[in-house]
Amino acid sequence: MRKALAILVFLTAIFLSQPSFAALRVVVMDVGQGLAILLRQGSNGVLIDSGVPQFADQLLRRIAAHGVTTLDYFFISHLHPGHAGGYFRIREKFPEAVVIGNGHPLAARRQQFIVNLYDDALRNDPKLRVMRAGDELVWRGVTIKVLWPATFSDQDLNRHSLVLMVSYGESRALLMADADNYVERRLVEQNAVPGPVSLLVAGHHGMRKSSDARFLDAVRPRITVIPVTWSIPLYHPDDAVVARLATASGRLLRTDDDGEICLELAADSASPADC
Repeated sequence: MRKALAILVFLTAIFLSQPSFAALRVVVMDVGQGLAILLRQGSNGVLIDSGVPQFADQLLRRIAAHGVTTLDYFFISHLHPGHAGGYFRIREKFPEAVVIGNGHPLAARRQQFIVNLYDDALRNDPKLRVMRAGDELVWRGVTIKVLWPATFSDQDLNRHSLVLMVSYGESRALLMADADNYVERRLVEQNAVPGPVSLLVAGHHGMRKSSDARFLDAVRPRITVIPVTWSIPLYHPDDAVVARLATASGRLLRTDDDGEICLELAADSASPADC
């Protein structure tokens, strides 16, 4: 009897010592014509992309406003300035964060100078970790899995963006970065994105050649967010893409209309929240 009681006390102590997490806060930042997504659990965070360089200080202020003091991981989907632009400021503020990239081999003469600058810095970052399709990590009860790319076929940075599935209990958020409809079709063929997903952050800012109808039929998002700015008409979402997203989604939000967008991902649901 004493032995059984001792085992019960031991198991109870183990259970009580495990971290207990409430809903996962997902913040799609308003960073102009770029992308930055913050995942927050308590004072710990994961940042996925960092917007354009001129929004870096604003991004840091918003991360602090959300109560994040420790950044555990910093994903860079690809090296275009709208996604990697805050790299240097983020590294200054959070030198302890593990940086995750896709390891895309670049031909220097085929890319912009600033892309090569980010590439050189990233490859020399002592905290760099490369992840490809099938790799995943578990962070404070959240699983972050890379769905794309597995390999590299050319110098198209958008087409080789890291596509991530963030899972928390039964809730899932699909983050497409700048992946186009070629990637979407491959993911559907691989049965990598069966729906419904709680949240879809639409690919390539809702521009043409994204959010393919077959892909949306498979994903069936409850909430979709388009990260976009109103100030650059050239990069406004394509009307047909917006119409497809509106039809396929339970609710459609966009940062040019709604500003910074906050959502709570509970174990079995997703819902908008105050920022």
